[in-house]
Amino acid sequence: SASGSASGSALGRLECGELSGLHLFFGGLPGLPPSVVRLMRGLPHAVVLEGKGGELQLLVPATAKPVLPVPPSTPLGGLALDRNDAEWNGAIGQVPYYLYPVHPSHEFLSSPTLAGAAYLLLLRFAGRQYSDAATLVASIASDMPLTREEKQIWDQLEYLREDKSPDAIALRLRLSLATAASHQSMRPPWSTPAEASKYAALDPGAVSAVCRLSPREELDLLEAQVPESDLGQAQANKKRWLKAALEAANTKDPKGNPTMGVPMIPDLKIPKTLEFEWDGVVDLTALGESAAPDTVDSLKLALNTVVSSGAY
Repeated sequence: SASGSASGSALGRLECGELSGLHLFFGGLPGLPPSVVRLMRGLPHAVVLEGKGGELQLLVPATAKPVLPVPPSTPLGGLALDRNDAEWNGAIGQVPYYLYPVHPSHEFLSSPTLAGAAYLLLLRFAGRQYSDAATLVASIASDMPLTREEKQIWDQLEYLREDKSPDAIALRLRLSLATAASHQSMRPPWSTPAEASKYAALDPGAVSAVCRLSPREELDLLEAQVPESDLGQAQANKKRWLKAALEAANTKDPKGNPTMGVPMIPDLKIPKTLEFEWDGVVDLTALGESAAPDTVDSLKLALNTVVSSGAY
């Protein structure tokens, strides 16, 4: 609820009755910094509140259920909301809204609750704002049983498992990794082995930097989730390259100093499956189309083979 006040402007302002010290932001969207407007993209039901010190917070009603799956024709960041789902609204706790403080830099939102973080992640994911969703992944892991409210939000992710965008595949894997210790209550509603196999087949440049898995994360997924027999040739080669890269990154010189700056290729131990005669062919499809020329030249020198950009 809100009450009127004559302070703050000639027209007065609306003070928030439940949240002491906050009032409705005066000025509307034109008065907001562009970076804050960007944060509101995909949140059509958000209300901007302002504190006495000028700090901003977004108030979003929890009673607005995202309509999923999102139709393919929906504009980027667009979303439909169902405000009359009795089952959804019945699972919401005593506080029927989520409050998201805006960081002083105006670059991101935070959430003090698991339900709030999960709801924001769901909206970002559904609105295809993958990078923003990726920054929230670490906020939703929990070692406690989920409440009805939290569980119904988590279950909505099932409707996003058909999103074939490279960033969506990476985001699903990030969620699988973040909740690996919580699978009794937060079991991913997709096949993690299938998603790991899809990710291994992607060109590295197809995934944005924020969503991309680290080499260690990708290797751990391939080793733990995908049987060797289920890997294609390019995926199996990528797994070998990941393992070799991590081994090279962890090598030390005779004095025990890390050799992080040493090029990987000269120190690469070639698996038996990649040993060829002089006129053999090395399959570089696992490196993607953007393989650096010096990497290819190093391979030629190291293996004394004829290098082909196609599959052998």
